[in-house]
Amino acid sequence: MRKSNKNYGLVVLIFSLTGIFLLWLITFIIDFGVKHSDDTQVGVVNRIMDHQIDPQIIAFGASAGEVSIDPEIIQKRTGLTCFNSCINGTRFLQYQGLINEFNAYSENNKVMILSESYFSFEKISAVTSIETYLPHLNNDNVYHSLFMIQPDLTWKCKYIPFYKYIAATHIYYKNAAIGWNNFLHHRSYSGLGYFPVDRNWEPDADATIESMGRFVITFDPVIIDQYIKVIRNAESRNRKVVILLTTEFSEMLEKVTDINPLRAKLDSIATVTKAVFLDFTTQPICKDKTMFYNSIHLNETGSKIFSAILADSLKKIVYGTR
Repeated sequence: MRKSNKNYGLVVLIFSLTGIFLLWLITFIIDFGVKHSDDTQVGVVNRIMDHQIDPQIIAFGASAGEVSIDPEIIQKRTGLTCFNSCINGTRFLQYQGLINEFNAYSENNKVMILSESYFSFEKISAVTSIETYLPHLNNDNVYHSLFMIQPDLTWKCKYIPFYKYIAATHIYYKNAAIGWNNFLHHRSYSGLGYFPVDRNWEPDADATIESMGRFVITFDPVIIDQYIKVIRNAESRNRKVVILLTTEFSEMLEKVTDINPLRAKLDSIATVTKAVFLDFTTQPICKDKTMFYNSIHLNETGSKIFSAILADSLKKIVYGTR
């Protein structure tokens, strides 16, 4: 009887250990693949988390910066290396983890651009596209930035086995396949993080502006405090921080919201820190619909023109030239 119980216990132990090993193996295979993906925003996050990039000029922000800032033009006009790490749908509170990680390892960075828009400092309660960050939740910088936004989801994704695969969309598994293909074929990410959109003003863009209704730009004091903290951290490492208010179609600002409070807030932040505030919302390009594909996003043609203007401003900041 005792021998039978011992055999049964041994079988249970073997099956349990086998199950644990299989669960670990599946997790490893998926996460390893995603970490090696070079697909758009996931590739950008992976390069920062793997400490693969260390440009002299780097840009952080959301989609307005992602489609507007062409690193090649910046490089040619300034003579400094440049990388665009702006990520679609990602407000400051979410991308601050990437900034903190980059700040911790970078040795070459001279200029850090923070590209903002009217929604940058609104209170948020949901992480955008969490699958972009899932394989890096063991990194404290990433975990804490997401935890500040959606603590329950972030904690479950990190500590409850397989929960993150419930939270992830099919994009996560697509990136796992891309990553394994890259790894097996020894391919590495070589882009500069710029994803231009080559299309004209969208047919429904005017209707969208008309239907939005006027709203007041709001500021979450917690986010503002974190923003200033990140700027001062960068400045303590001898980086010049440039707060960038990107181009927006002028009709949007006339019909939908008063952007002056945002201008004033960013200017005050630049004053209390040593940052430089660049406001491009009054540039002539903002009145030209052919430069945009919707109210806040430049198309590829517009981004080339804007990047040249931005590069000349950066040259003045870096070299003190005109």
